[in-house]
Amino acid sequence: MVYSEEVKKEVEDILEMYTDLFYTWDNNEDVQEKVQRKQVIFRGFDGNLKAEYYGYAADLVNEKEQFPVIAKMIKEIDKAELNSKSYGPSLFKLKMMVKKWKEIKSKEDFVSLKASDILEIVQE
Repeated sequence: MVYSEEVKKEVEDILEMYTDLFYTWDNNEDVQEKVQRKQVIFRGFDGNLKAEYYGYAADLVNEKEQFPVIAKMIKEIDKAELNSKSYGPSLFKLKMMVKKWKEIKSKEDFVSLKASDILEIVQE
């Protein structure tokens, strides 16, 4: 399948963001105390409504093995998968999360994500 540059960029950004969120949570006890694990778990794209997003994510994670943290999440954690079956955040919500994530990381004094940053990104 051929994917548009827009879809590819959006999927890569979303997978990168979730990799960052989960990695930070997994390696920081302070973050674990303030952020629930379920908040940093990638719940996928709806394979029926957003097939191109799901398809490209599957290619990157399963075929090209480019996002090992996402692959580990899917293999080891309940509720983590590439096809959300409409249970994950909407594409609009995911795009807003990426926007906030990039905004936080672009701050001049940014060193690493903090619990407050993650909560701001995932605001449910």
